[in-house]
Amino acid sequence: MTDFELMGLALEEAAKAAAPVEEERSGYTYREDTEAMRVQLIFDGKPDDETRELLKRNGFRWSPRNSAWQRQLTANGKYAAHQVMDVLDGNV
Repeated sequence: MTDFELMGLALEEAAKAAAPVEEERSGYTYREDTEAMRVQLIFDGKPDDETRELLKRNGFRWSPRNSAWQRQLTANGKYAAHQVMDVLDGNV
């Protein structure tokens, strides 16, 4: 294994060991699912077209199985989620 692969495995193990994060916001919930290694945005209902486009532009995909918009739980995934959350919360 290369050093890069070993570092990736170490980061994945650290993420799995971390406590799950869940934060309720107005109209949606932010969740870090450490078991599935996914960052998720769960909405109260179906988001409007503009919100769905925002999610897609930031790398999120709809998961019917989890009823959530999600992407891989990485530093980039967390950053993208917070960028989307800033727009949804009206901070941008």
